[in-house]
Amino acid sequence: IALASSLIPIFQGPIYYWGDIDKDGYEIFSIVRDLFQNAIPILMGNETLENYSALIQKVSPTTPFGKPIPGDLQKTYEKVCVDGIRIEQEKIPLFELGNAVNLYRL
Repeated sequence: IALASSLIPIFQGPIYYWGDIDKDGYEIFSIVRDLFQNAIPILMGNETLENYSALIQKVSPTTPFGKPIPGDLQKTYEKVCVDGIRIEQEKIPLFELGNAVNLYRL
C-alpha cells in the first residue's frame, strides 16, 4: 500500500481494476479505490456474475465487511458474500476484458 500511495501523482488517467468476483476481490478494489479515486472496476458487476454463472465456485458464506464497496458494486458484493460465490477472473475469457476497457475509452 505504501508503494501504491507513492505512485498516486504519476497516475492521471483511469486505473482499471479486474479482480476475482469474490469477497476478497471486492475488498481489494475498495482499498485500491481509496488510494486511486480514478480506479474503475472491470467485469466485476452483476452482469458478469449472471453471464458467467456457470463458472461459479461455491465457497463458505461470509459476512460483508462493514465498509461499503465504492461504485455500483455494493449489492453484488453482498450477494457474493452471503451466497458464498467465487468466480476467478482468469476463467473469464480475455476478449471480455478488452471489450470492457474499450467501452470506457469511448
